Amino acid sequence: MSTGSQDAANGAGVTVDERGVREIAALAQLPVQDSEIPALVRHFERMLEFVARLEEADRADAAPALHAPRAAADLRADVPTPRPMDRDRMAQNAPDWDAPFFVSPPVI
Repeated sequence: MSTGSQDAANGAGVTVDERGVREIAALAQLPVQDSEIPALVRHFERMLEFVARLEEADRADAAPALHAPRAAADLRADVPTPRPMDRDRMAQNAPDWDAPFFVSPPVI
């Protein structure tokens, strides 16, 4: 990715090229075929154009939002409730089971 002569801090003048797409793919650990590069360049450019359009919006009367409001309906009492567990049924749904434990890959 490279920046144009405009202020790159707000996204203006930022362009995406083949090298930028490959860098983004490497950082995201995504395999990208050579045949996919031109379409991805266009896709990233469209995203940046959209962000630039958002920057042009009149925000003079908009109040700053620090967080999304929480709906009261989403809240419930945080009370533990005992539930009987059928271990055989849990084992059927588990990708890997070593009774009485779920087995997962190591996480570093």
